[in-house]
Amino acid sequence: MELNFTLIMQILNFLILVGVLTWLLYKPVTRFLDKRAQDIKELINKTEEAREESSRNLEESKRRILEAQKEALHIRETARAMAESERREIMEHARKEAERLIEEAKEGINREVERAKKELKKEVAILSIDIAEKIIERNLDEEIHRRLIDDYIEETRRLH
Repeated sequence: MELNFTLIMQILNFLILVGVLTWLLYKPVTRFLDKRAQDIKELINKTEEAREESSRNLEESKRRILEAQKEALHIRETARAMAESERREIMEHARKEAERLIEEAKEGINREVERAKKELKKEVAILSIDIAEKIIERNLDEEIHRRLIDDYIEETRRLH
């Protein structure tokens, strides 16, 4: 019986210990565990919110990158169009300038040709007069000679 009594006492002591520990520690441990569970739930919620926020930020970043790429493409196309337009304007300006220079050169050549013609006519007239004088001096008398010179001078005045 002693063995049974000891066993009963041990069981009784154990039950008292459990009762006292439960009475003393149950509420604080339960509160601690409840608080820990609540903290874990909050942490899980915050983590989920952070994950969702990260997902939204990632989507926003992707959208912004796509918009930036579209804008860069638009800018590139606009710059290409502007460069092409500028190239056309420069080519047109160069063509007009070349035409103007060619026209000026033609006008200059025509002026020089006209000046050369006038100069040649003067030279021919002077030479003709010299030749005519020599022929007349040999063949004409002085009165006819004067009349021819006067006629030639009159003719020259009318031409100029």
